[in-house]
Amino acid sequence: MGPQASSGVAAGSRPGRGVSRAVSSAGRRPTGGRTGGHRRRADRPQRGQPPHRPVRQAKLPTELLDLVDPLRDRLCAALVDLPIQLTHGDCNVGNVLVHDGEVTGYIDLDHLPYGPRVRDLSLYLGSRLRDQIADGDPDAAAAVLRHYVAGYHSVHPLTEREQAAVVPLLLTTLIGGAAWNLHGWVPDPAAYQQNLRAIRWITSRYDHLVHASASR
Repeated sequence: MGPQASSGVAAGSRPGRGVSRAVSSAGRRPTGGRTGGHRRRADRPQRGQPPHRPVRQAKLPTELLDLVDPLRDRLCAALVDLPIQLTHGDCNVGNVLVHDGEVTGYIDLDHLPYGPRVRDLSLYLGSRLRDQIADGDPDAAAAVLRHYVAGYHSVHPLTEREQAAVVPLLLTTLIGGAAWNLHGWVPDPAAYQQNLRAIRWITSRYDHLVHASASR
């Protein structure tokens, strides 16, 4: 499933330890996929460097850049010096399997990039929040962000910098998704608009979300 996958397999999952365990473990135990978990060392980000290859600004529409430009310096500052490891890379709601309210596994292991270990959690939360913004109750989804972060932390303790980076990474994964919708293998304007709506909603509440996600 691609970046916009949003099947209902995780729709009924409750926040906390179950999803957090699966999301956090996704970066620790690669179990297959096309890449087999192997990456050239040159592909691995170095400590102190931004964790992602930036998308050239020329590829991003003005309507998106106007939303994120005011936060650019804060986003960059939040994303350096984070612990790096092998991650799932596409840990969205469609790739986390849930049965009877419990996480049973995750699928789509064809990415497996090195990056911030907390990025999988942020990508998962971003995909849930994006779906709620499109058709649901985003305020309710935002209100439980801290429970997901606390559940993840209870299994795999996060540093203070990682906790502070959850929302910045959440936002940057949506920006990357929007760029992919426009310039990926098959452009998807409808999915771009869904990501744009989510980015607009998050940027207008950015400080509140950062604080809420770190509160326990």
